[in-house]
Amino acid sequence: GRRGRGGVRFLLIVAVLCVAALLIKSRVFTLKEIIVRGNEAYSDAEIAALSGLILGEDTLKIEKSRIKGNFSRNHYVELIEMDILYPDRVLLTVRERQPRAAVNCAGVILVIDAEGVILERMASMPAGDLITVSMNVSLSAQGRSIKSTKSGELEAMKLILAGLDAQGMTGLVSEINVRDRFNLYMVSNTGVQIILGEKDDLDDKLVLARLVLEKLTEEGVMSGVLDVSTGKNAVYADR
Repeated sequence: GRRGRGGVRFLLIVAVLCVAALLIKSRVFTLKEIIVRGNEAYSDAEIAALSGLILGEDTLKIEKSRIKGNFSRNHYVELIEMDILYPDRVLLTVRERQPRAAVNCAGVILVIDAEGVILERMASMPAGDLITVSMNVSLSAQGRSIKSTKSGELEAMKLILAGLDAQGMTGLVSEINVRDRFNLYMVSNTGVQIILGEKDDLDDKLVLARLVLEKLTEEGVMSGVLDVSTGKNAVYADR
């Protein structure tokens, strides 16, 4: 009867609306653009490829944990944040890790960034301007922070690397030794040993070291010991 035909009509309308909704969803919530922020050495396309995102996939089904896991396979790029800009865009904010130092651990050379994250494990010291760090270290996996067997070493290394950056001294130092946190020292590219003592007042010590090193280099001095451990004055000895 009429009630039966009305019910069929209602079901048909519902079915049509459902199909229309699915079609709209499939067109609207489809990834059309991947926006990248924070990259320098890597191109937008390379970052997008690292993410594993595919243009055309359903933005409603993108899981941040999956994307973060994809980035963890490349130790030179860290995913800081992923924002899904509904309906059809994704913003990836990344940070590129820079190789800053190398640590010898039982014959394995660990290339690390300024935070101590291991970027590579190598059989020999790589060519370039990496600072050699002497510390008591236990081997760790790539992508994870280096582990020290003695308290305070990792913190001291980070502070010194950050201080060298702040003072524009990165290119002046070839070695950092943090094996004894009470007797930290560095070696300049010219061969001068720089005694830092403890990590206190490190910025003041590095300022002193830079000023005296510049003077020594001008005078052609390529050896000796420069003691800036007081943070107030510098004492140079030709020995």
